[in-house]
Amino acid sequence: MSLFEYLSNYYFDQSALLQSCQIDEDTLINWQDKGLFPKPAYRLKSQIECSSYYGLHQCTEYWDYYPRGYVKWAKVLNSKPELTSSQAFELFFTQYGQHLSTLAQQGMSCSDESFNEEFAEHVQNQWQYFLNGKFGLLTQNGFIEEIVEMEVAISLISDITQLHTKPELDSDEKQIIRTAVKKLNKSLSHFAPHERDTSYRKRFIDDTIKLYNLKA
Repeated sequence: MSLFEYLSNYYFDQSALLQSCQIDEDTLINWQDKGLFPKPAYRLKSQIECSSYYGLHQCTEYWDYYPRGYVKWAKVLNSKPELTSSQAFELFFTQYGQHLSTLAQQGMSCSDESFNEEFAEHVQNQWQYFLNGKFGLLTQNGFIEEIVEMEVAISLISDITQLHTKPELDSDEKQIIRTAVKKLNKSLSHFAPHERDTSYRKRFIDDTIKLYNLKA
């Protein structure tokens, strides 16, 4: 699969994003400038050479790609036209905390300080990553729920396996890791072809399954 095929299969280009969000380009730029909406996950620059009956033409084209799940966040912004960046962060903070509680109720609780004593600071940092497009690359749809699931699952896998240095896991540990891997498989991006060998998907799903024989 080529890079263009990957992006076309899993992402909206900017034109499709605007249409799906029912906004224009000026609104998108305004949201991004105000710290309300994420930057693109991928930005492509291509030097194009076009040959036709009229001769040879060369130009530079740019494409921005966004996760399709950003439409959900755009609906929130459209429903609150006077929203400030700090208010948008509060919405992000609330949704993040609610899904963290949901995961804990499902047995995926994490002792990492980022989800306890340092929670407020942690979510503030994640909000910045959300806005700069990092999670648009790392998650399948860019949903806040996927961000939480990804972070908790990776933290559990890293902690229980001691960063894959623990030689064996007991049955209880294996069950927790299986659950974490399943969550990751649903939340993590498939990653572009040039990213896969060093991606979180390979490290925390493929390598974990192989190392601890989780399919057995």
